Amino acid sequence: MIESWLGITALVAIFIITLVCAMRWADIRHVLLVAFLVRAALALIHYYIFPLPDSSADAVNFERVAWEWSREPLGLQFVGNYSYFISWLIALFYRFTGRSPLLAQSLSVLFGTATVAAGWYLARELWGRRAAKKAAWAMTFIPTLLLYSAIIMREAYIWFFFVLGLIGVARWHKTGRTGPMVLAVLGFSGATLFHGGMAVAAMAFCALVAIEALHRLLKGFSKSRVSAVALFWLFVSVLPFVVFVSGAVSLPKLGTFERLLDAQNLLRMMAIAARDGAAYPSFAVPTSTTELLWKTPIRLAYFLFAPFPWDIRAPQHLIGLIDGAIYLVVALTLWRKWSVVVSNKTALRVMIIVIAVLFVFSFGVGNFGTGIRHRAKLVVALLACVAPFIPKIRVRTPGVIRRNAMVAASVIAGRDVRAT
Repeated sequence: MIESWLGITALVAIFIITLVCAMRWADIRHVLLVAFLVRAALALIHYYIFPLPDSSADAVNFERVAWEWSREPLGLQFVGNYSYFISWLIALFYRFTGRSPLLAQSLSVLFGTATVAAGWYLARELWGRRAAKKAAWAMTFIPTLLLYSAIIMREAYIWFFFVLGLIGVARWHKTGRTGPMVLAVLGFSGATLFHGGMAVAAMAFCALVAIEALHRLLKGFSKSRVSAVALFWLFVSVLPFVVFVSGAVSLPKLGTFERLLDAQNLLRMMAIAARDGAAYPSFAVPTSTTELLWKTPIRLAYFLFAPFPWDIRAPQHLIGLIDGAIYLVVALTLWRKWSVVVSNKTALRVMIIVIAVLFVFSFGVGNFGTGIRHRAKLVVALLACVAPFIPKIRVRTPGVIRRNAMVAASVIAGRDVRAT
């Protein structure tokens, strides 16, 4: 009983926070409120009525580990296995409140709702207010965003910090200031704490900074000037690559640089990942270095759009089919409007980071069940990039419908009431 009330109290507190933010950002007032209410409703359905999909394995384990850690002296238990950073975070709350799975779910609701706000802000930085509002509504109802904002999984946390990092990238490109760069690093670092693969986003950002600094240096050389600031940022942005290539560090999930270049190791990883009933078909799993090259586009397609109709082997796979169709629509929109997107230099930089993350995850995922979860990390950024091209859905009120019916009737009768 107490654990239920802890969760309800947390949801009420998050609602108040959402209400304050809605009053602060009038453009998305209704978006934020709807985003919270739908996510909170799903969390309550999961807790009180029936379990939601993908909530029985990792989600249960994360919560169980959080409870165990909360009863121990709380240190840095997650070091060495960053998959359990979410458990450590939940354990911080359990330490003071006691065990409450609904409280843990409410944290996902908080970060899921905050991701909608962050996604709106990113889209506004890229395209302006009108496009951003359309993107925010789309983010509110994407099925995977709803699901993982209601259960105890890492995804909602990763989305939020990843999008926060992308906001930093967008602001950095527009202003050239240090503050947005710090925000980008903090955002990508936060995402990496929950999943080591997100370190790719930080590395891609460092590459962008290095290219920008090098461009400024070369431009200065042509005028017989050397920019000390550009030289400093070139050094700072190249340093992580030097350290990684030297083998001094090993990135979570990715390993060392030498291990990443080991083709046989990659092939073993892909073979292991192709497991369970949702495994990729054999034609998408490379068995040699040559196949590793030409099957990469196939794996990219499977990561983004699977399951395809021929992959359906169970009723629950139909949910993935619908999810894949959403990504297909987004991808086709991006393909058709690519010249417009890349002409926006800020959006181009965001897309470079998204593509880097997409490329790496397509290698590490071998079944579309896992792929559905991992590609959700990118959907907010993708929607922000195609925000101007999202169709606006108009909701007609009864008054408008009645008025239109009168106009239609008058036209049939041979007169136009709009002229009166």
